[in-house]
Parts: sequence; C-alpha cells; structure tokens
Amino acid sequence: MKRFIQILLVVQFVISYPVFAGILDATVVVSGTTVTDSFTSVDNLVDTLTDSYLATHFPTYSNTSKADATLNFRGIDILASYPLNGNTLRFQIPKTGLDISFTGATRDESQSKLKDWFKTSGGAELTKLMKAFAANTANDPIAGNPNSLQANIVATDFIDGTGMGSTTTASDVGKGGSKENLIGIGVSYTTLDQGGLDSKRVTVPIKYAIVSDANPRRVYTFKLPITQVDVDGAKSYQVGLGFSAALPVTGRWTLTPTFTYGLGGSIDLGSAAQMASGSLTSRYDFKLSKYMFTLGNMIGYYKTIPLKYGDFDIDPDIANTAFRNGLMMTIPFGSEAKGRHVQLFAIDTRYTGTELFINQYNDLGFAIGFTRNLRLGLTYITSDESKGYSVNFGYKF
Repeated sequence: MKRFIQILLVVQFVISYPVFAGILDATVVVSGTTVTDSFTSVDNLVDTLTDSYLATHFPTYSNTSKADATLNFRGIDILASYPLNGNTLRFQIPKTGLDISFTGATRDESQSKLKDWFKTSGGAELTKLMKAFAANTANDPIAGNPNSLQANIVATDFIDGTGMGSTTTASDVGKGGSKENLIGIGVSYTTLDQGGLDSKRVTVPIKYAIVSDANPRRVYTFKLPITQVDVDGAKSYQVGLGFSAALPVTGRWTLTPTFTYGLGGSIDLGSAAQMASGSLTSRYDFKLSKYMFTLGNMIGYYKTIPLKYGDFDIDPDIANTAFRNGLMMTIPFGSEAKGRHVQLFAIDTRYTGTELFINQYNDLGFAIGFTRNLRLGLTYITSDESKGYSVNFGYKF
C-alpha cells in the first residue's frame, strides 16, 4: 500500500514530467524540437523529465532551455513548462481549471515545491482531477464504466439479490428445502472495448451462504470478490467485502439489503479509492406454464470515502445512486430434480449523482445450470461507449 500511494501521488501529480503511453502519452518540446514518448505504466514515468531524460532525448538541452510538455493522461490534458533561462514551473490542468506556478533555485527545487503543495494545500485539486477521470475517461478504475470498482460492486449487489448475471450466486440457496450452508466460488472473464481501448477483467467471486434454520429461504451471505483489470497492459486491482441478507416477504417475493466495502486502484493508471455502499434488491418470482420468471429491481447508494496515507488525503468525492432492473426467464430441461435449466436475462443499469463517462448500460445473457451447484454463463454488455462480453463459471458446495 505504501508503494502504491507513493507512486500514485508523487508520480501522477508531481509529474516529474511528462510522457505517457497508449493510455498514457505525451509530447515534449525543447527549443523547437519535438519528441513523443509513451509507457504502459505510470511507474516508469518517475524519471522521464528529469534533466538526464531531457539531455538524452534532446542533445542540445541544458537547464536553461525552454521546455514544454503536453500530456494526455487517460483522456485528461495536463500541461507543464519551463521558460527560457528560468526555473519557474508552470503546471496546468485545463479540465479542472488549475493553473499554478512554482519557482525554486533550480528546476528540481521547483518540482519539489509542486510536490509539497499537493501535500499541504492541493487536496481539493486532487479531488477535482480524480472526479474528472471518472467523468471524462472511458477506463477509470474507480467509476464511470462497467469494469470499474463502482460498477462491479453494483453488479455483485444485484446478483446477490436476484441471481441474474452470474453463476456464483447465493440467491437460490435454500430453495427446494435445502438447509445446508454453502460456499460459492467461480471465475468471470470480461472483455470490453471502451473508448477505443481493450479492457479485460478477471474476477474470482468467493461467497459463503448461511441458511436460517427457521426458514431456508432466509439466507445470509458473506462475499469476497477479487478482481484484476487490464487496459492495454495497464493493470488495476479491486477487492471487496460485503454482506447481504435475503429476507422473504411472501412465498414469491424476497427483499435483500446488501452492504459492501471496496478498495481499488492502479499504479499503472494512477488512481486509488475506497468505496462504501448500501443497496436494497427486490426479487419477485412468478410462473407461467412451466417457465419461471424473475423480476429484479435494485436501488443502491455508492460513495467513495477518504483514503489517508502520510501527508496525502485521497478522495475522488464520487457519490452515485444506482438503479439496476432486470427480467429473467428460467427454462427447465431434463430432470428438474437435478436442477438442470437455462436462464435468459436482460438487465438495465443507470446512475445519477456524480457525472460519469458511462451512466447507462445493458446486460443481455444466459446461464446454463448443469446441476443445482454447477453453472456456466455468457453475457453481452453494451452502451454508447462500451461493448463486449463476459463468460463466467460457478460452483457451489
């Protein structure tokens, strides 16, 4: 964690200056000569615009040369410049309105002043920048797209209450008279084209479901999803810890409140946050002929909470209300006693609150139950800015 925050804040905002790649890139101009460079990780940028870097890429460079850098940091432009025969560092983020300058006895000292400012007075600017990532970039690790920390928590909350969209769910535990506690484990692979970049997610959901002795349809579930996301080689990680309680209202209607804590971020993409949430999901089952239909409706509130490390306070200040609604049809085949079935579902997800790059998307898919405990599923995910599919496998024992 220490290394993560150091690289995130000292490299991302201190900007020893520029050049990022693919998803992180930059253009540097010294004395009329232009060089472009790119990296797959912010970690590799620590020394990119030191005097030694500039001297290597610009043979005529000296510490009195005029130098200008234009960065495209995950879709957010950041500008930095040194004047001819001067040490004043001008640092600008047009999207947030930041325009600030620091002057030291040397250029290295000017950069140190920028670092110190972010530690002591720049917290509000860090918040603005991280909010700008979620609102303006397609692959922010925290929010604003279907592979983000926020979206994964939303999807997991809905799955726990309805059983739609995944093969590792506790929502069916206790049905059929079973009173056994169960462990659910699986793997989900998702690939999306978001903003012209490939975003690949692998999630290992781990769940433990406790069935009430008094009512087998009352189920308490503890969950621990672990996720890695790869965006054109830049990796981010997520982990969550949650609790849900399936509370039957009638024989067909179940309400499931869920509470979740999530932590996610990326050294490569320069972002980190922790998030807390609470949601309420309604599941209503009804039968037409031999087909079972499930109507799922969820409302949840998802908010980042401050993450403090040393002198830095990190909080993107993202707060959204999520609405996720879906319909599922279950078609039995073969021996119903063995739990063999096909499930077809359609899900709509929408957000209000903090501005997000993608605030609405749809899931269309199916899952096949080979036994009561073994399922395989495929989901197509689509929005104006994101398209792809998810394959998942789950087993309960």
